[in-house]
Amino acid sequence: MRLRLDECWCWLLPEKVGLNVNQQPVAFWALKPWWCQPWSIVLTGCVISIGSWLFLHRLWITLPVTMAILAWWMLFLVLVPTAYRRQEEIQPLP
Repeated sequence: MRLRLDECWCWLLPEKVGLNVNQQPVAFWALKPWWCQPWSIVLTGCVISIGSWLFLHRLWITLPVTMAILAWWMLFLVLVPTAYRRQEEIQPLP
């Protein structure tokens, strides 16, 4: 399965998923708390990666940390919203 470019960057777009109490569409990220918003996930990852290098100056530590953060971003910023949107298209909320 191949992701299209618009699917990879879908977390930047206002996405209508689910319904609120007034039966109006709700964006995926509106369902998440502040610490699970794209800006906080990206900011935290950048701070940890840059902080690892600035404090330790050890590439063998910073690279695995950064790779883990990139995997985390891929999971929570690309794959989860895409899967949620696809599930909503298949089985919309009542």
